[in-house]
Amino acid sequence: NFAAYVQSGWQASADLYIESALRFEDFEDFGTTTNYKLGFNYNLGDDMFLRGTYSTGFKAPTPGQSNTSNTSTEIDPATGKLRNNGTIPATSAVALLNGGAPLDPEESTNFTLGFGGTIGAFDFTVDYFDIDVEDRLNLSSEVSLSATDIASLIADNVPGAGDMTAFRFFTNDFDTNTSGFDVVISTTTGGTEWNLAYNNTSTDVTDRGATVDNDRVR
Repeated sequence: NFAAYVQSGWQASADLYIESALRFEDFEDFGTTTNYKLGFNYNLGDDMFLRGTYSTGFKAPTPGQSNTSNTSTEIDPATGKLRNNGTIPATSAVALLNGGAPLDPEESTNFTLGFGGTIGAFDFTVDYFDIDVEDRLNLSSEVSLSATDIASLIADNVPGAGDMTAFRFFTNDFDTNTSGFDVVISTTTGGTEWNLAYNNTSTDVTDRGATVDNDRVR
């Protein structure tokens, strides 16, 4: 992969500072992605400030997620007996027939807004954040193998294919929203610095596709 990155800052006024960044990246396996960030910090006097950012981001699929091939022995929850399950590449012929596809990056949109300052001997910050992530990567639901599927996997040199009874693969198949806020209060007494931090975060699945394993997405 190749990447180019540029960042700039502008002191728009005595109280307002604006920052921006842009990143372009070209991956051999899934193509290009362009992401950016805009942020500001505004002084509300000598002891208070307001800040915020809006940005986009991505997480590329790992080589392991794109190319993994393995067999594991697990207990079938329905029968209580041992069975062999496999994880196969999403682009293998058997996976493609069951909803598989080349993996794309996870993409995010991020928004933060906060304020902070000093009250007496205490410094504090309060920040709200909201993050939307699309095309998150997850293992698919298990798919039972037919004799034809097993023969195809053996032809693709998938390890242990002859002993598999079911398989799954990585897929971009659900979206989430994460939001919450952070509170940090700090002060110093003598030579000791005290910090109190509080975080409240919730994550909701906002969309899921046909191949995702619902037992693994909550």
